[in-house]
Amino acid sequence: MRCKVYAHLSVLLLVCYSFLGTGCGHLNKLSSVKFRNSSVYSDYQLSADAARGIVCLGYISAKPIVKDSSHTFGQIINTIGTIGSTIATSSVESKIARSVSPDSLAWSVASGFEQILERYASVRPVNSIQANPEFIVETLLEHYELSSTQFGVYANVEVTSRIIERSTGKKVWGNSESKTIELSNISPAGVFSPISRSVSGIVNMVQILSMSDEEVKGVLLAAAAEAGRKMGETFREDISGE
Repeated sequence: MRCKVYAHLSVLLLVCYSFLGTGCGHLNKLSSVKFRNSSVYSDYQLSADAARGIVCLGYISAKPIVKDSSHTFGQIINTIGTIGSTIATSSVESKIARSVSPDSLAWSVASGFEQILERYASVRPVNSIQANPEFIVETLLEHYELSSTQFGVYANVEVTSRIIERSTGKKVWGNSESKTIELSNISPAGVFSPISRSVSGIVNMVQILSMSDEEVKGVLLAAAAEAGRKMGETFREDISGE
């Protein structure tokens, strides 16, 4: 089995990301450059793991039953189990694969992180590298997993981001984190709308089958953007000197 619910992170910690060049961990050299009010170009990427199968579905129990699933969307953990009723795992897999692509999830994570850069560093995003930005912000989606427990459905998102000074090619900031987002708190209204606590998102796997493709897409993209914003909290602490 390539990955197991809640076991992926322990494996991930043993792997140094080629994306960061020098390996895993946290880098903060923001004080050595003038990042505030600078122009930035944001880019996003998918790890090989994320591109093969971003979304894993799992039902956590004392003894989870795990089996492989051959699927064009990628290898998926389809141990849904019983949550209120029996779910046809193939239907859930098909629904998610049809609703959202790995590429759009990676874009959403990067957009959420860029929001934080604008908020706390007043950066000026540009839409093209031809605009000659002072910094390049790269965000890598390592893994996007859905897991279900008796308490709800969660998106477990693993992200690596780095900021590069374009004139020198040097990395001035980098971080790798895993964020867990409770989908019942995510509104399908839109990726960049404030999260509505009065509108429930996905409460259990059964609900996925009753939602439209656009609603499922909206919730999963919003969760990805929220993971990017949560990654940005580390950036905020670093640039503020906390």
